[in-house]
Amino acid sequence: MDSVEHLRHDGLSVVEALVHSGRRRLRPVLMTSLTAFLGLLPLAYGVGAGADMLKPLAVGVIGALCISLMLSLVATPVVYYVLVRVFTPVRFVPRGLVGERRVRRRLRMESAKMNKPMKWRPLCCWRW
Repeated sequence: MDSVEHLRHDGLSVVEALVHSGRRRLRPVLMTSLTAFLGLLPLAYGVGAGADMLKPLAVGVIGALCISLMLSLVATPVVYYVLVRVFTPVRFVPRGLVGERRVRRRLRMESAKMNKPMKWRPLCCWRW
């Protein structure tokens, strides 16, 4: 949520900031959860001596991992969006080119750090 606040401060809308932040955090969260899930699969299948005793534990942890994955990737951004919409007063703030240039420059620097080519697309569809 900290990166969402930084992107919003740089001039992006709430939805654009949430999408960019979600894309940035998707891979690490999925890799961590998938690693733990795959590590618990042999225990959940009950392979080995004494595995029958630990099988319910493994099934419970795998279920909790799936639920926490959905909560962190879907529910948290949705709740954040709803809270921002409820507690932010409605006002018109025009975004100038200065804010968009700052955001584009920041995104360009982040993509250069990751050695990935920058995907050029409009930040706001009605400007292009």
